[in-house]
Amino acid sequence: SDTPPGLYDLRITCRNGLTNPRILQVGNRDERAEVEPNETLGAAKPIPLGSTVNGRIAQAGDQDCFRFTARQGQGVILECWSHRLDSQLRPILQLFDIRGRLLQVNRGFYGIDPLIDFQVPADGDYIVRLHDLTYSGSADHVYRLDIDSGPRVAFAIPSVIQAGRQARVQLFGWNLV
Repeated sequence: SDTPPGLYDLRITCRNGLTNPRILQVGNRDERAEVEPNETLGAAKPIPLGSTVNGRIAQAGDQDCFRFTARQGQGVILECWSHRLDSQLRPILQLFDIRGRLLQVNRGFYGIDPLIDFQVPADGDYIVRLHDLTYSGSADHVYRLDIDSGPRVAFAIPSVIQAGRQARVQLFGWNLV
């Protein structure tokens, strides 16, 4: 609970030495595990804004669907972490309205990890669907899906400042106002 959010290398020491590093992500949102069945838009599991879903595309053809409620004018960020966590998943992220109409798709924002920046047009429920690019799946096709309306910094200018000195920094990202 006292570890700052971020990405960390995780290694294990055993009698044969030190393992290769694996990425461990510590988040700052409510953590939830994916719950099956959730393969169709109609079976989408409800997830509150401000949550991170930890899931797996376990087999070929698997899709995971989640439903969230948002208000008109809200900025919602949907971000899938997979490749950055050493996963085999090549995620496609899709956003639908409650009637099943496709609103947005993303196949890669941070490398192959997708992100959707969604300005909510009307109060109501929306559905996120996640699947692999080639509809493959396995125990190694894991992901973390952020569904959030909070502020998110993408980068800052300047990106480096001198310690102990005042500096003016401009932040860029989403929901920063």
